[in-house]
Amino acid sequence: MKWGDRPRQMRRYALTGGIAAAVDLGVFGLLVTLDIPVPLAAVASFGLAAVANYFLTSRIVFARAATVNGFALFLVAAVVGLGMNVGVTTAMVVTGWVPPLGAKASGIGAAFFLNFALNATFVFGNGWANPLAGLRRMAKLRDVVTFRKCARRLR
Repeated sequence: MKWGDRPRQMRRYALTGGIAAAVDLGVFGLLVTLDIPVPLAAVASFGLAAVANYFLTSRIVFARAATVNGFALFLVAAVVGLGMNVGVTTAMVVTGWVPPLGAKASGIGAAFFLNFALNATFVFGNGWANPLAGLRRMAKLRDVVTFRKCARRLR
């Protein structure tokens, strides 16, 4: 996908993310009403939303088939987003700035751009979908630089 297509992708990502956010908020609200502690409720609701989000994102945003490897990479990116999501949610509830549902909505919003960048670059991105391919590219670049340095020394 070309960089010029990113705004369209981001709009689609917002749509699929909105659906996942509804799952996240709904499950979180249910768990909080059942007196589940806020951090645990945030993690559980995030996990269910992540499954829904992967299937929607792979097809609607990046037009890729859902695969086990893709889901594994998606989960790694989701865990990074989870840290931001739960951190913002918990901090806002603990400080008393907002009620739990408002705090959770803020956590979801804070993680949105981070998650899009990780998915577009590492999970579904061309050439970076396989992190080892990226590492190989970096190693080849290093070899070229090293070769040039050696060639200069031999002159």
